[in-house]
Amino acid sequence: MTPGSRPPRRPRSECAPSRGAGQGDLALRFAHRLVEVLTGNRPVGQLQRHSTLQGYQQLAALVRTGPLRPRGRAPQTRLGRVYDSAPAPDALEVCVRVEFGPRHHMVAFRLERHRRTEQWQCAAVEAR
Repeated sequence: MTPGSRPPRRPRSECAPSRGAGQGDLALRFAHRLVEVLTGNRPVGQLQRHSTLQGYQQLAALVRTGPLRPRGRAPQTRLGRVYDSAPAPDALEVCVRVEFGPRHHMVAFRLERHRRTEQWQCAAVEAR
C-alpha cells in the first residue's frame, strides 16, 4: 500500500465477527447500526444485505412507522446496556435500551448465522 492510500473496504466483514471475537461485540456493533437506521441517521438500505428477507421487511416497516424517530428537535441518542443471549450456536438474541433525553425505548433483534456464508444476519427486529 502506498502512503496516503486507503485500505480496501470490506463492508461484509464489518458485521461478521472474527473467529476469536465475542458475540457481545457483534451484538453491540449491530445494535449501534440498527439504532442509527431506526432514528433516521443511516439509510435502511445499508442493512439490507445484513438481514434476511423477513428481518429486512420488519426493519423497513419500523422505519416507516417511526417508533424511534425523534419528533421536532432531536435530543442526543444514547445506547444503554446491550443484553444478549445465545439460544443456539448459530443464533443471538439481543435487547438494548435506547435513551432520547428523558424518554426510553427498547429494541430487540435476533441475529442468525447464514449456513452457507457464515455471515450474521438480522432475522427479526422489534422496537417499542
